[in-house]
Amino acid sequence: NQAVFFTRQLWNMLVLARVITIGAYNRNESRGAHYKPEFPERNDEEWLKTTMASFQGAFEKPQFTYDDVDVSLIPPRKRDYTSKSKGGKK
Repeated sequence: NQAVFFTRQLWNMLVLARVITIGAYNRNESRGAHYKPEFPERNDEEWLKTTMASFQGAFEKPQFTYDDVDVSLIPPRKRDYTSKSKGGKK
């Protein structure tokens, strides 16, 4: 029964949603689908990192750590989502 499975997983979904929300809130930048009006640009110097969360207990707040991203093989580049690019809709 899918409803039973969903109900059993609901707590895990809420925990994950909280981790994603706090992780995004902590980043003072805009990146991908995450946009903060007060920080409209990407900030690779401080935030080109993988965000990881861990828990000391089942009901504790998540503890965040950050690992640098290895960009030696593929350097980061700016993404342009505007319709000005060639072939974009007008």
